[in-house]
Amino acid sequence: MEALWRQTKGPERDFYQGLIQLAAALVHFQKGNLAGAKELFERSERRLGTYPTRYLGVSIPNVLEQFHEFLEIWAHSPGELSLAKKHLPRVIFNP
Repeated sequence: MEALWRQTKGPERDFYQGLIQLAAALVHFQKGNLAGAKELFERSERRLGTYPTRYLGVSIPNVLEQFHEFLEIWAHSPGELSLAKKHLPRVIFNP
């Protein structure tokens, strides 16, 4: 996705950057870094929150809600990574 982001200009470029930030937040999760995951998610949320409800086949509210739930579960049960893994967010493209 990063190659696509680099080749794109305008609003689509920021959109892809927001999705990349979500993926990076999950990398921080894999490393057990809640603070880093939360920071990247918040950056992504600010970026993606400027787009319409559906953009390039992605339901923005759905994606952000999944990430909110995921981080909330992880924050309340930080020692239970398996519980958080069951709630990993998914970005579904549905043109």
